[in-house]
Amino acid sequence: MKVPSRNGGPEATKQRWLSLVVGVFLIAALTVGLTACGGGGSTTSGGSNEEAAAGEEAGGAEEGGGSSELASFEKKLEEAKETEPNHWEGPTVPVTPPKHFKVAGVSCSSQLEGCLTPLQGAEDAAKELGWEFEIYDGEGDPTVQAKRIQQAIQKGANALILAAVEGNSVKSELEEAEKAGIIVISTTNGTAPGEQGYKIDTSPNVTAIGNAVADWMIVDSGGKAVVTPFVDREFQTNLDFSEGIEEELKQCSGCKIESPVNFVATDVGSKLGANTTAYLQQHPEVGYFYSTYDPAMAEQVAAVQQAGIEVKSCSQLGDAQNLSFIKNGQVQACDGAWDNEYEGYATIDQIIRLATHKPLWVSKNVPPRFKYGENIPWVLLEKNNLPESEETYRAPFDYISEYQKLWGLK
Repeated sequence: MKVPSRNGGPEATKQRWLSLVVGVFLIAALTVGLTACGGGGSTTSGGSNEEAAAGEEAGGAEEGGGSSELASFEKKLEEAKETEPNHWEGPTVPVTPPKHFKVAGVSCSSQLEGCLTPLQGAEDAAKELGWEFEIYDGEGDPTVQAKRIQQAIQKGANALILAAVEGNSVKSELEEAEKAGIIVISTTNGTAPGEQGYKIDTSPNVTAIGNAVADWMIVDSGGKAVVTPFVDREFQTNLDFSEGIEEELKQCSGCKIESPVNFVATDVGSKLGANTTAYLQQHPEVGYFYSTYDPAMAEQVAAVQQAGIEVKSCSQLGDAQNLSFIKNGQVQACDGAWDNEYEGYATIDQIIRLATHKPLWVSKNVPPRFKYGENIPWVLLEKNNLPESEETYRAPFDYISEYQKLWGLK
């Protein structure tokens, strides 16, 4: 008689081997699961609270930019909201204006406030000096702008201010003006010295303004903004502004920039609003859009509201109507605002320095294309830091008196 095996015989042995194999697989699966949950990579048992917190923060950075990344944009946004100076930061070297001087200003289009207001500021400054000043409407047409320059030359202008006029489109007229000994200066054009045939341009640092607008959208979205640009590429200032927004958005790991929708000035008041709503209806994932100047945004706000589309927008200039949109929560939520009147005074100041052969006043710590803008004041405006006045943005200090002192009028 056979004595039974202590291990239970062949069948029992087969069962034990199956159990062992299953057990090994279960242990391996459990180990992989623990590693995936954050327990792997350390030779110690368990993990500290600091390690767990670091893991959570890293996970957040992958999803929407993370708390540390978002905090950096929040800091920059707060700085942009406090950029607005409360004291004079313009020229410090006095200059004596010439007498019996005649200035002509040609706007890109007098229908666009950003083209007209700097010339109106320059006109106010010129009249304080006892100068003659005439504004010509460029009508958004290079052919018309060229004719206006020729008119100014024929009328004996001593200086010519071109507001957001693309210099390459009126190149021969600019050359004719310079041959006639006329001082030619560009404004609201964001051109570096020598670009478009202009020796100098007086503009605010619109690239920095674009950075600030992007910071607002990033912070408002929690680092997850999907943004569409609406860009009028006719004006260099618009390109500088848009470049500032895009370069900042690209630093946000959880944000996305859609392909730009291009338009032209003549679309404002005709088809821009309808085109905007059609685009947004076809792209419901877009939560933010920006337009490169306030008059265009005004038309877009009206159209988007009528269509009932939930979206937020930003722009630049600081026009009264747009600041009202922000105040009332009507689509537009931020604006990179600068003082267009100051811009006009700064332009006249640089003309005086050119006319009297004195050194131009140069701003520090700005890109070359903005160095002749005499620190035109700007600020990022949103609902909680709007000025009390319901007018177009103006700097909160008396810069007119400062210019009068520089020119020996006070």
